[in-house]
Formats: sequence, structure tokens, C-alpha cells
Amino acid sequence: MNHEKIEKWFYSEIADPEKTVVHFLLYCLSLCYRAAIFLRNTLFDLRLIPIYHSKKKVVSVGNITCGGTGKTSFTELLAKKVGRPVAILERGYRAKKKKRGPFLVSSPDEGDEAFLIAKKIDFAKVIVGKKRVRSALMGEKMNVDYILLDDGMQHRYLYRDLEIVVVHYQDLFGGDAFLPRGLLRESPKRLKKANYIVINGVRTENEFLDATKQLQNYTKAPLIGVAYEVLNREELQNKKVGAFCGIGKPNEFYSLLHSIGCRIVENETLPDHSYFDGIDSFQRKAMRNGAETIVCTEKDYVKLDGRKGVVPLSVELVVRFGHSHFLTLIDQIKN
Repeated sequence: MNHEKIEKWFYSEIADPEKTVVHFLLYCLSLCYRAAIFLRNTLFDLRLIPIYHSKKKVVSVGNITCGGTGKTSFTELLAKKVGRPVAILERGYRAKKKKRGPFLVSSPDEGDEAFLIAKKIDFAKVIVGKKRVRSALMGEKMNVDYILLDDGMQHRYLYRDLEIVVVHYQDLFGGDAFLPRGLLRESPKRLKKANYIVINGVRTENEFLDATKQLQNYTKAPLIGVAYEVLNREELQNKKVGAFCGIGKPNEFYSLLHSIGCRIVENETLPDHSYFDGIDSFQRKAMRNGAETIVCTEKDYVKLDGRKGVVPLSVELVVRFGHSHFLTLIDQIKN
């Protein structure tokens, strides 16, 4: 069983409301995971594990749950709004090409998200490496003003001057259970360590207020509400499409297509960061079903090498609530 099949099985199990033996075993494992995370954080908090203080200002963008909150998109938004040379540290999760040590990304095979953000921001040095301290040391030698640590909450060997945590409105607390029974990587109590909380997926004031009410039990940090906006709406509006994606929250991708009037005649959902080996047959099937074009996410598109007949859904995060907090955050990074 490969990792893609395991991931599909895992998400189907935790979404299943029925209580089974498998659920009990996952719950027992989640207790062990929770204890390990608590012990690790305690060792860091007591400074029993050394933490490296970079010569550059370090801003961490992370989350308390597994994938799909939009932390990389918010990292991109920050870099663009600050507008100064920056080193962005990425892990290169599920990269096809594995390299030793930190390096500047140059191919989607070295990390799809890392390569995409490097394409979008020409003044960013995007460094891929599992060990963030080594990546930070590499970034210090470059002509950058500061360092952005993407998916950085769990990488505590590197000290951060600002801690930003991104949560998603659809599932703020990862099903209220730790991995592998739920999607929590950290206790919600860790939110009190954050300087800012970003709530992704909020489109109305009521949704923002609802999320605020739930989060106030864990944090007093300023809250910023964001949501995706489609940039190439006119290119795709009201078309029949075949749609596929390999991202953490696929329903958000399909919802954005519906919001601009697209009719999805064929779709395929892949595990996060996957390569779509069956793109040829999918494209033929979708066209037979009346699709005018094939649509995927930008993260999927960078791995297709400009394939004809496929259009990426171009999106960006837009701040909808907490504008003053966002402007303060930008000023803090600049200063």
C-alpha cells in the first residue's frame, strides 16, 4: 500500500462517524502522540533543547492541524505586502527529487509549493531543507532583510521573532483529536504563544465572529480573517470543466469553481502534493463529457510543465477582517 492509498484510507477513517476497533486503536495512538508533543514542547520551553537565534528577523507561519489551512498562501501574501528581499524556508514535502542539505529551489520536483512561491515572488530566495536552522544559516548569507519560516510552528530549533498561526474556519481544531485519530499536530492551548491568528475561509462577518468566539477560549492574540479570491474569473466563468487537485482541502477548490459559475462534469481528487499520473485519460474522459477545459490548482499546474488544455485556477488570499491588525503585522516585519 503506497502513501497515497494510506492517506485516502486515513481520511476516510477519521471522517467515519461510526465507532469501530480501528477508531479505538487510532485514539490510543493519538494519546501517545499527544504525550510526545507535550514532552517535546516542555523541553523546548525549559530551554533543555538548544534554540538557534538567527541574525535576521524570523517570522514563522504555521498551524496546529495537518495541511490545508493556507499557511503557504499567507506566507506568499506577507512577502508580497512587505515587498522586501526575503528568504523563505520550505521543507519540500513529498518532493520527487531529494537533495542533501539546504538549497535554492529550481524545479517543482524539489517541492511544488516551494517552486510555485519562487515563481510568483522574484525577490524571494526560496530555500528547501528539512533542517530549518541550516536553511536559516544559508539565508543569513544572502542579501535579504528577514526570514519567513513556512510551516514553522513545529520547528522549534529555530527561534522566531513573530509567531503567526493559520487556522481554517471549516475545522478550527482538527476534529478535536490528535493524530492519527484527528488532525491536531499541537494542542489548541499552544495558540496562546501566537502573536497573530489568521482565520482562513471566512467570507461573512458572522463566520468571523463565530470563529472569534471559539478561539477566544485559547488566545488573546489579534485575529485576521482571510479568504481566497479567484484572479482569472473571466477566463473560466460559467464554463463546463474537468477539475482535479491534490491539496489539503479539495472542497475549497471545488467551491471556488462553483462560485464563478463553473459546471464540473468530471473531477478527480488526489492526496496532497501528488503527481497526477492519470492526467491523459482524465483529460480525454472530461472532454467526452463536454468539458470545455481542464482546471487544476496552481500547485498542481507547476508539475504539468505547461500542459496544453489545462488552466490553473489563479487565486490569492484577501484580508476581509482585522485589516488594522494585518497592517500592524506588516509594520512589525518591516521595522
